[in-house]
Amino acid sequence: MPKFALGYKRDAENYGYPSHRKLMAIAPSLPKPDHLPFRKGLIWQDGAGMCVGAATKRCVQLWQELNGFSSEFMISGSFAYTIGRAQEFAGLNPDIAPELVDEGSQPGLVLRAAREVGIVLDTDYPDPTSPAWNPATLNRRPSPDALVKAYDARHLEFYQVTRGAFGFKESIRACMVRRHPVKFSMFVDSGVMANNGAIVAAIYTDDPAGGGHMLAVLDASREDYAVIDNWWDNVELGIDWGMPPGNILGLPRGTWRISWALLERSIIQCFAVAGVPFVRRAQNVVPL
Repeated sequence: MPKFALGYKRDAENYGYPSHRKLMAIAPSLPKPDHLPFRKGLIWQDGAGMCVGAATKRCVQLWQELNGFSSEFMISGSFAYTIGRAQEFAGLNPDIAPELVDEGSQPGLVLRAAREVGIVLDTDYPDPTSPAWNPATLNRRPSPDALVKAYDARHLEFYQVTRGAFGFKESIRACMVRRHPVKFSMFVDSGVMANNGAIVAAIYTDDPAGGGHMLAVLDASREDYAVIDNWWDNVELGIDWGMPPGNILGLPRGTWRISWALLERSIIQCFAVAGVPFVRRAQNVVPL
């Protein structure tokens, strides 16, 4: 069975996220909660625990595309992940701050760091999907040369999605038809890691090989299952699993399916994301 990195950590403090209900003042503008047609670009986390950064990358890309901004240039998930971990030690003298460790990140820290430091394109700070990817950068604080390339993300927002009267399905759909991508965290087990296309309908939370993972919802329009974007798939893994190249089950590579019944009881944190157009920062970035 392929080995996958996990990496989601629940927020250690209350960040006071605004409620997704604030988004309901805007009328729905999509016919159904399906963001699959707006998905562009493969995201892969390789052996890094950068799922929180990867999910943020996908949601920013989707928000850009859904709201009329070009998503040709995608943000760096590894940069978001790295500055999120560095945010734990923000303000400390870099000479005495602890080394970064590739053991996952918290959504709140990634958001806070993005607002203070900015976001960087994956062309400037390569992710595992790029031939220029360097795993050593994961545990290094970004250099000043990388930081000056940051785009302003002060208006990036995570809205906390809570259960509606009929569960998470209702709340997630309400956000998605209003053009807000949704990402969520859950515990995943060995069965999910070995999944080759079946609908995930059961997870064993006592599996010692499992852990926290963050993903994004791509299609919430179906009644029995949701289509999810994951960051574990690539061509090589597809070959290992005996999968044909190209789409699987009519879905893009990197996606999988989960029953609503399981998703409803598995979500740990869930966020609707409001992204930002790419605007180069006009002021000095905050050092980490």
